[in-house]
Amino acid sequence: MDTTTLRIVACKIVEKRFLRKIRGGLENVRREIAIMRMLDHPNIVHLLDVIDRDDSSKLYLFMELSNGCTVQELMERAPQKRLPPGQAQSFLAQLIDGLAYIHSRNIVHRDIKPSNLMLATDGMLKIADFGVAEFLDKFDAEGRITRTVGSPAFQAPEIARGNGVFLGRKVDAWAAGVTLYMMLTGEAPFKGANQFELFRNISEGVFHMPPDLIDEECQDLLRSLMEQDPERRAAVDDLRDHAWLRKRYNDESQWIPIPRRHPKILDMVSRLYEDDQETAGQSTSPIESDGEKSSVQIPEKTLDSSTHQDIGRGSSAGEPRSCAVLPNEVKPNEGNGWHKGCTLM
Repeated sequence: MDTTTLRIVACKIVEKRFLRKIRGGLENVRREIAIMRMLDHPNIVHLLDVIDRDDSSKLYLFMELSNGCTVQELMERAPQKRLPPGQAQSFLAQLIDGLAYIHSRNIVHRDIKPSNLMLATDGMLKIADFGVAEFLDKFDAEGRITRTVGSPAFQAPEIARGNGVFLGRKVDAWAAGVTLYMMLTGEAPFKGANQFELFRNISEGVFHMPPDLIDEECQDLLRSLMEQDPERRAAVDDLRDHAWLRKRYNDESQWIPIPRRHPKILDMVSRLYEDDQETAGQSTSPIESDGEKSSVQIPEKTLDSSTHQDIGRGSSAGEPRSCAVLPNEVKPNEGNGWHKGCTLM
């Protein structure tokens, strides 16, 4: 918990020793931090603070915490993993708003999928996990990129075919289309017994849109987002006024309730201060919770202005922040190995 605002926040903990084993590991983390510092939008998770101490084996990224679940987790709670059309429409509209803003800042996310879309209990969607995001060349209007990362099922056909250059914004647009398809049908549009077969099916581009689950206006939107030719594929900013997004659904009574996330403060504090034993001089401080005490190793050396990297959101420069955070192990991110050394609290 941020003791200044009394707000519970999330914390990604990065193991520095793991970064040293990965080519470009530290560079990837610094790029993620630089990108998140540039973004300020209601549909994007905010980076609040970064703490990087020379005497610590860990790097801490404090971020805004949505009090609900991910879109993927919500789909898992839905019958046949399908969301009602009106709820899927609400989420896609917010995803398009957030992506259009990201693209306007000459950034591409490159890993849009339901598990990277955070939800609040009021239905607010926020794009998360910029671990494989990339800056675009501001002098290249088409936004071309040459590196491919992300989850295979959400990769665009030009990536599946092995092309060497991709239009970054159009790659995100394709992934948004796959995400919409999955929200409505509970299934991925393309499948395969292995990645080779999956990519072959994606590159062929044949997928079925069940008319009982995807109406005509939505089919038109999906065809725009999942156009095989990236040059002809719609940019997300061009779809804000699409007919399907203006359509009114009276199915709110069928919307899947978003569960509230319940942090455990004691576990948060304990894990935040469990650092490597190389730090000189440590003292044990008891923390009480429901009548019980837990010993937490707290380094005697406290943060000062030289060790605390403030980014200008909610605290003055150099001012240490106290936070309690929600523990949750981060799953390895395919295509970006340094995430394997991270914990999301």
